[in-house]
Amino acid sequence: MSKKISLVGYTKHLAMLWDDTCNVYERQDVVKPNGATIKKEVLVLENEECKLSEETIKETQSNSKTDGQLYTPVKVIKLFLRPDVKIKTGSKIEVTHCGETINYTNSSEPAVHHNHQEIVLTLFKKWS
Repeated sequence: MSKKISLVGYTKHLAMLWDDTCNVYERQDVVKPNGATIKKEVLVLENEECKLSEETIKETQSNSKTDGQLYTPVKVIKLFLRPDVKIKTGSKIEVTHCGETINYTNSSEPAVHHNHQEIVLTLFKKWS
């Protein structure tokens, strides 16, 4: 008879394999002492354990000159997190991976699974 594994325990063990961390920032309205409202970058999640994954795929494009197809390498960057973490669309996600910190933004809705979630990232350029 097989032993049933708790999803909470499984998620905890899966997270032990994650050796990256991330901070998440949102652009929020902040009221200044004079009553004026400004947009400000606000830290909403700090030092969250995660895993950054990079994969190069080949994007196919038709080439009418040669009647063939061209393959362009495209890098897909995914962030793996606990399934209960909520990151709003357009947030800045600062990921520390292999000692290097890079700013990204979420370019997709998360793919949420029972033990983790995956978010496709793009490089952060500026707040919109």
